[in-house]
Amino acid sequence: MVIYKRTQAGRNIMATVLLILIVMLGSNWWQPEAVVWPGIIITLIVLALFFALTIEVSESHVSWFFGFGFWRRKVAIKDIVSVQEEHYGWFHGYGIRRISGGWLYRVDGKQAVLLGTRDGKYIALGSNDCPALKAAIVQSIKSA
Repeated sequence: MVIYKRTQAGRNIMATVLLILIVMLGSNWWQPEAVVWPGIIITLIVLALFFALTIEVSESHVSWFFGFGFWRRKVAIKDIVSVQEEHYGWFHGYGIRRISGGWLYRVDGKQAVLLGTRDGKYIALGSNDCPALKAAIVQSIKSA
């Protein structure tokens, strides 16, 4: 049973991709001999993969994925030993990023819920609804 589910649109990623597309199309307009179509196709693929982040909390797992299901991951509730809200600046980046001791998954904003696991690793899930996400995970841990 799903206790919590939320999909966050990646406004920062979409804005960056739009800017890149405008620059590429502009360079093709001013210099028609420029070969930008492969770059445009790759940029559109990135947009399709990372336009949103969905996080689900059930009684047994926390799972997350980008876009339409890209990079689907999950962690068992029984493996989570700590849950806290964290702040990550713009310099941590968006998408899938390596952080100290683990991984950051986010598409927008600066807030994330940091999960500490039994094996000593960390998973930071970016969310625009951190208090509710944290509460759902804590509720699942208590009922497990």
